[in-house]
Amino acid sequence: LGKLAQAIDEFNREGVDMMISLGDLVDNDIRNYSVIDSVFNTFNGPVWKVLGNHDFIVPYSAERQDSIFKIMGIEDRYRSIRKKGVRLLLLDGTDVAVFSHPEGSQEHADAVRTLDSLKQAGSPNNRKYNGGIGKKQMDWIRYELERAAVNEDNVICFCHMPMMPLGGQYTLFNSPEVTQTLSGSPYAKAVITGHHHPGGYEMKDGIHYLSLQGMVQGEQNSYVIAEIYKDKIVIKGHGREESRIMEFK
Repeated sequence: LGKLAQAIDEFNREGVDMMISLGDLVDNDIRNYSVIDSVFNTFNGPVWKVLGNHDFIVPYSAERQDSIFKIMGIEDRYRSIRKKGVRLLLLDGTDVAVFSHPEGSQEHADAVRTLDSLKQAGSPNNRKYNGGIGKKQMDWIRYELERAAVNEDNVICFCHMPMMPLGGQYTLFNSPEVTQTLSGSPYAKAVITGHHHPGGYEMKDGIHYLSLQGMVQGEQNSYVIAEIYKDKIVIKGHGREESRIMEFK
């Protein structure tokens, strides 16, 4: 909590427009969220939240999970935000996952089949704490990319699970499909993720894939302020997080 408060103090001093949390605000238990929310409320702007695997209760209960979403202020599991010629896509990497649907449901069965398929293929990301993006959300992503082209908006995606490196242990189940879809749009510029606490960076087809380090790890803090321009994103790293300039191709 002290790290989060420190980050928000810096955000307020710098006049940050909005804050995006990359998930795992709780650890499968909502009881400690009120304390976290009181810290979020000190931010002078909107706070958007991306779902992480730890944001789901165990064992899963649809009724209890819906009440948790309300407490956390999550109205939509994925959404777009358009601001000053930039389209931010907040993705739901928990869409296809064994922890985000009740056992016995079609969605849970589909997630189990996906895991089995990845295991048979020898994919390192066949882990129950990972997830994927389903067909409906993929169609929505394609629609948003089409709208971005019409409006000439640069697109930046945010997701809990990383998409790179392809075949990595912590990546989305269907990272190849998602990255291929993004690569098909000249307006897709960057993807910023969490989940893999050591972080990382790669570029693929001119798109920047930045995985931020986990704030919860170690004694030193870790967070960034991103300044978005027409031709680049300037990442100002704090604590363990590295500063960098991600120029658009």
